[in-house]
Amino acid sequence: MHLPINISDLIAAIAMLADTIGEGFAALAMGFAALPTGLGFILAGLLVFGLNSVAVLSFQVESLTVVSRIAARDWRKMCLITLLAGLLGALMGFCGAFGAIARFIEGPILSGMMVCVGIILCFVAVDMFRENRVVGGTSIALSLVTYLAPC
Repeated sequence: MHLPINISDLIAAIAMLADTIGEGFAALAMGFAALPTGLGFILAGLLVFGLNSVAVLSFQVESLTVVSRIAARDWRKMCLITLLAGLLGALMGFCGAFGAIARFIEGPILSGMMVCVGIILCFVAVDMFRENRVVGGTSIALSLVTYLAPC
């Protein structure tokens, strides 16, 4: 089977990989273990490939942040919360709820959700800066440069 790949697809794939690696490091810093996470990615990758799906595999740093704060970095609580969220997501996907939600969400609602994600990540950046001024400061500075860069 030959798949035509254009340059924009290749750039998108590389950008997604870079994003996932960065979020993986953030997950490790928040107390998540690398081995189970890696095994989960391998299993998900095999399922995506086997089902010929285009679902994106990625950490969601906002969710990781909320889970690590709720569970106070207790790995048992973090595992339980993550497992329950995964089961709920699988149930919603099986029932077709994601399509209905995507059709319901309009521009202003989606913009509001993205603003909330930004607020969560700002709190994370401040916490990171308190823990390690070089890493946190670099992250904040690069975020500002990226945000202010002309499109």
